Parts: sequence; C-alpha cells; structure tokens
Amino acid sequence: MNTTWYQKLFIVILTTGFLNVLYVSEALGIPHFARKYNKRCSVCHAAVPKLNSLGERFRLNGYQFPGTIYSTPVWYQDTPPISGMIHGMYMDMTMENNTAMPMQEIAPGDEVTIKDFEGQSLELFAGGTLGEHLSYFAFIEFEQEGELEDGNWQTESEFSFKQLFGMYNNLLGGNTGSMNFKAGLFEMEIPFSSLRALGSAHSTPYLVYSVDPLGGGGHGGSSFRLDQPQTGIALSGILASGFQYELGLVNGTNTNFDTNDEKDVYIRLAQHFGDQRLGVFYYRGKANLESTVHESNTDFSRAGVDFSLNMLLGERHLNLYGQYMWGKNDDFTVSAAIHDEAVIDDHGGAEADDHDDAGGMDGMGAAEDDHLPVFQKFDYSGYFIEADLSIIPHKLITMYRYERLNIDKQSPLLTKDVVSRHVLQARWYFSPNFYTVLQYHTQDNKLGNMAMGDQAGFGAMDMDTKMLMIMLAYIL
Repeated sequence: MNTTWYQKLFIVILTTGFLNVLYVSEALGIPHFARKYNKRCSVCHAAVPKLNSLGERFRLNGYQFPGTIYSTPVWYQDTPPISGMIHGMYMDMTMENNTAMPMQEIAPGDEVTIKDFEGQSLELFAGGTLGEHLSYFAFIEFEQEGELEDGNWQTESEFSFKQLFGMYNNLLGGNTGSMNFKAGLFEMEIPFSSLRALGSAHSTPYLVYSVDPLGGGGHGGSSFRLDQPQTGIALSGILASGFQYELGLVNGTNTNFDTNDEKDVYIRLAQHFGDQRLGVFYYRGKANLESTVHESNTDFSRAGVDFSLNMLLGERHLNLYGQYMWGKNDDFTVSAAIHDEAVIDDHGGAEADDHDDAGGMDGMGAAEDDHLPVFQKFDYSGYFIEADLSIIPHKLITMYRYERLNIDKQSPLLTKDVVSRHVLQARWYFSPNFYTVLQYHTQDNKLGNMAMGDQAGFGAMDMDTKMLMIMLAYIL
C-alpha cells in the first residue's frame, strides 16, 4: 500500500505523542470519577476505556470504592457529575465479492473500496452517587454513522440514550456491595463489554454477541444483541470471596419498545481469583416474529463460558481472555414460494394442495405473490480469544483478537456457514484522557440470510473485508 496523507498524519501524531512523554508527566485523570475521588485514571483503568479489577469492582459497587459508602448528595459535591468523549474516525475499507451474483451492487469477482471520515461522535455520561446507597448512570450519544446500502455509502446522524438507570446498593446492609438492585436502561453483565473493550465498538464489536437471525428489525421492529443495553431490572453483587452474580429480567429488544408481553431472563456467574476470572452466562427469551399487534413468539437462548488471565512480563502487562458461546432460535422465518401441492416441513406445521384464495393457510397468513413464511430452527456456536499487551505501560497498548462463528441450519439452501475475523490494534496515549488508535482487521464471511451486528438481511454472501481504521479520542 502506498503511503497516503492520512498515514503521514498518523506518523505526525505518534511523533507528537513521543514528544509528549518528554515534557508531560502522568496527570490526574480528567473524567468525573477521577476528579471526584482525586485519583489517577490508572487506578481503575488498565487502558481507557478498559477497566482493571479494581475498576470493575468500583463499577459493580455503584461507582463507589469497595468498602466505602459515599453519602454526599450530588448537588453538594465539589465537581460537576458530567464527563464526555469526542472521537472521530477515518477508515479505508475494501470489500470483495466472491459469489456468482451481485452483492450490495458489487459485481461477482469485483471489489469496492471506501475511504471516508466516519463514526464522528460526542458522548456525554454522568454517574455516581445521589446519596447513601443510591447511585445512577446516564450515557447519551450524538453520532454520525455510515453503512453500505444498495451499493451506496449512506450517512446518518443519530441522537440516542445508550444507558439510563438507577441503583440501590447494599440491600443486605454493610458496605461491600454484596447485593445491589438496578432498574432502567442498562448494559447486562455480559463477560466482556464492547463499550469498555480496546477493540473498537464501532467497527469490530464481538461477533458472538451480535448474531440475530431474525433480521435485526424484521420481527415487529425489534432487534436483539447481547452487547447492547436492555430495559429491565436486575440484582447483582460481588462477595468477599470473589463470587460475582447478576440476575436480570429485561424486555429483550435492546433500546426499542417491546413488541410482545413476554420478558427475557438472564444470569451471570463468575468467580474471581485475584486478577484471574472464570465465568458463565445464560440468556433465555422470546422474540416476536410478527408485530406489536400480532404476536407470534419464538423461544431463543444464548449460553457461554469465559475466562480472563492477567500476567506480568517484567514491567509489561498481558491480559489473555476469551469466550465460547452457543446460540439457538427455535423459529425464524424465510420467505418461500408456495406452488401447487407444496409442502412446508413439519416444523412449519402446514401443508398446501393449492393456492389459498384468502392468501392464508391454517392461520399462518400467506404473504402476497403466493409466498408463505417457512419456519426454521437456527443454531450457532462461536468463540473469540484476545490478548492485550502493554508495551509501554499507560502509553503504548497493543491487542490481537481472533473470532470465529459456525452457523448451522442457516437457510434451506445452506447447511453450514462460517465467519472469521482477525483484529490487530495499537493505541498511543498522549495523556490518560487523549489517545489515538490504529486498527486493521480482516473478515471472511460465508453467510446466509441473517443479521450480524449492523449488517442486516444481506442474503447469501461470500465476501472478504479488509479495513484500516484510525481514530482520535479526547475525554473531557
């Protein structure tokens, strides 16, 4: 690849960063929690935004340090309870169509390259204590997003509440955070948060959390992703022995309104051994295949095991972690033409000898143009493994991640599909609250009709993607 202007710009940024080391000592962290408790960012962060073990306990304890109860109401506190982040991204992405048909208007065997400033956003967050045993968190985002649609790069601006919830801490008394109650719009206690990961949540969210065979909006306007916040209630805590838990009851439609009367349940259990951790996660819910008015619920579940190992290599810190997950949907629909004497399999529960004059069959409701929904099971398994290494502690951080999905019974035409991805990243911190990210990833898709992350309903697909991303972020 020839050196381009943005690669030269990145070299200038890195040079500035090294000069920064010579003249700027490690400063106190800028965000609200660092100001409020007069602590350095490194007390709770391995590398912003990733938390270390103390930072995780601080978060689980209602944004208070373990063993303390902070009782001063927010209106009497010395520092304003608001922080923010500004970040912008430049990407150079190439997509190659390996199929025998046009995909996203890319001809068979051709490729398209997109170079664009994308993912510019302003994030505002507030959190902390409202008084004794009461805490809260709010996260608002103004974002410019882009996606490939019908061969064109579409850009949209979006304002949204990402999280908004309150907590009542220490239900069992004491100050250990052994049982807390929260309600509102919150991120479930999944093993690895995309919001606090080193890999960009904008371009490479964890694949195992983002699979939705129902089309990411096709079932009553709802969607489902494990790594996105849910509206509901939860009991959580971490005991002195290092045992962590969370039990939750949620809508199951992320930030969208619920489209059925059912609620989903999940459980997170983990055991901490100092800085090491082993855990399990289970989620079970019902998705609506139709709409708010016409409910047609189907069961689905997600289950996983995870680990996190921390090691010191001299002065360098290595965090090796990963997760294996299984997912299952009892039913999802694909449109299939119904001909004379066509037979829907026994799972669809219907059989046709001729076209139905009313356009329906045994209450299933045939679609227009003699199409009926075919109901089919969906199963997948997948994993990722990641290594984060601090080359220069609190200055230069690197990461590598490998991900793989195996998708079974994906469509009537395909029996097994595979997605694999490699992610390589380097981060340079000019200061604890100002950093730049250089990330390169490759992804190989061999997919059927499914949604994965922000890619929804793109049909049978065999496409290779390569992407170089440069991001600057400043925390206010």
